[in-house]
Amino acid sequence: QALRAFLEPRGGRECSATSAAVVALRSRDVAAALRRLLDDFSSSDKELLEDAFYVLGLVDGLPAVLRVLHASETSCYGLRSAGLKSLFELVRTFPDLLSQHQVAQEVHAVASAIAKEVSTADVAAAAAAGLPLPPAGIGVVGPGGAASAEGIEILRLAELLRG
Repeated sequence: QALRAFLEPRGGRECSATSAAVVALRSRDVAAALRRLLDDFSSSDKELLEDAFYVLGLVDGLPAVLRVLHASETSCYGLRSAGLKSLFELVRTFPDLLSQHQVAQEVHAVASAIAKEVSTADVAAAAAAGLPLPPAGIGVVGPGGAASAEGIEILRLAELLRG
């Protein structure tokens, strides 16, 4: 969290200190440690995951974040939600990260694929529970009537990234 707070620009503008810090982190191969953390995650600490994705995106680029998300298991809602949220925050704060058309297309494709997987899982869960199918974009109502809050959050974040 401290590392992310240090890298976030003040007043919403990128500064030379942020760029210098990113270069220093790259030289110390921080990206490899962050990828290991995200690949082997066993944490339910969503804030930790968000911070790791955010720093990875700055140090190693959006494609590194997209690779982790693309390789993640469908059932890893916490990881996927954290990754999508961090992607949104990164491109909002550093719009130049999307300057390459191919990266923008990859962000859209990964967000769309994750949203489709979550929707498919919601439909399967509803059918298995004998519940009516949820409307498009709505999470399944689970035991006790609680909606899949993580599924809804993933769908919301995917929609923000897809524009």
